[in-house]
Amino acid sequence: MQLIKSDRQEDRVMKLKKVVFILALLIFLGALGYLGVVWYSYYSAGKAYEELEEAVVTRQEGTDTGEEGEGAEAVWEPLTIDFGALQEISENVVLWIDIPGTSVSYPVAQAADNDYYLKRSLNGSYNFAGTVFMDFRNDPSLADDNTILYGHNMRNGSMFGILSHYADEEFYKSHPEIDLYLPGRILRCTVLSSHQEEAAEENFPTRFEMEEEKLAFISRMKSRAYYDTGTEAGADDHLVTLVTCTGNGYTHRWVVQAKVTEEIRMTEEAGH
Repeated sequence: MQLIKSDRQEDRVMKLKKVVFILALLIFLGALGYLGVVWYSYYSAGKAYEELEEAVVTRQEGTDTGEEGEGAEAVWEPLTIDFGALQEISENVVLWIDIPGTSVSYPVAQAADNDYYLKRSLNGSYNFAGTVFMDFRNDPSLADDNTILYGHNMRNGSMFGILSHYADEEFYKSHPEIDLYLPGRILRCTVLSSHQEEAAEENFPTRFEMEEEKLAFISRMKSRAYYDTGTEAGADDHLVTLVTCTGNGYTHRWVVQAKVTEEIRMTEEAGH
């Protein structure tokens, strides 16, 4: 009798072990599948932007544009952006952003809200990395006091993933300029500050009713900065604010703020 009970107990233990093994295997395969999906999503998103850049952007050899860390001492030369080709892809294109010496070189779109391009490519199809986009409240001609651009903080450093690097003063010193390309003109911007900010929308106004409000906003941004860039901004300066999530939830953002320091007019042929 005891022998029969012992055999039954062993059978139960073996069945339990099999169930645990199968569950563990399913969890492992599920995790492996998820990682595969994530990897492919990153790959396909990056590939799509590489192909887009090859189609619409012409770079001068020997310039300080390109991947992060390349050509820091090279002479800057403007990109040539085919806005006609971009407009054929989407009429929502408003500009092209390029941070010389980094991997940031993307089209910027604008929709009727700030949700549309979170998981959509420029043509509206699904894209894991989304599209860099301008705040829907902004004037696309950059006539506002503060133009706000959003992009995802991708784990592979793409999109606006490098904004967190501006917490390092040495990185800022190597990449102090942000270039905004619009049809017929280029706005060269100089970084003012970088910090973390609460995600509440009201912390990023686009217009100021009074000069004092704008100066107070600039002062607040710089007071939270990781370091002093030595660059100041006044009431007449046009601000450009780059925003991405920190990767630690959605309550805070990495913020890099710059001001327009130079406007370069391009010929129709150069700017397409």
